[in-house]
Amino acid sequence: MFPALISLLVLGVLVIVHEAGHLVVARWAGVRILRFSIGFGPRLMTFTRGHTEYAISAIPLGGYVKMSGEQHTEHHVPKPWDYLAKPPGTRAAIIFAGPFVNYLVAFLSLWTVYLIGYPELLPVVGKVLDDMPAQAVGLAPGDHIRAINNRPIHTWDELTAAVYASPGRPLSLRVESHGAARTV
Repeated sequence: MFPALISLLVLGVLVIVHEAGHLVVARWAGVRILRFSIGFGPRLMTFTRGHTEYAISAIPLGGYVKMSGEQHTEHHVPKPWDYLAKPPGTRAAIIFAGPFVNYLVAFLSLWTVYLIGYPELLPVVGKVLDDMPAQAVGLAPGDHIRAINNRPIHTWDELTAAVYASPGRPLSLRVESHGAARTV
């Protein structure tokens, strides 16, 4: 349930950002927005501001921006605020804005993670199980593994990769415990 909720939340953010890109550029171009909807199907909540109805709909797997004059009909006289009354370059910019904003958000998110970093597990022994190699060499809870075969280890992922890379072979561990270093 929890991963599904997180997935739905992330998808919701992507949809909102994408559709907001279309909305902002269409408004900038002078196109009248009739509806801005997050989700499809029956509308659950709506409010109107100006000419635009904002809606949250029942099926949260996308969204849409409905613009005035999107479809050409015989009896419709184009108005200056209609989508199809705009030049092709402007219409292309409106269409391109959604995916562009998604790429921009992805770039900024990765850049933020790069600047801030993300947490990694340290190579610190937690529980030592009976009759396992860790117990046989004298590792104890709280021991910090600093190197394997003289190769520095900084994260738990590096530790497991080094152990899996040498199956059945003895390893030399440099361990720090309560400020004292030893080799096992």
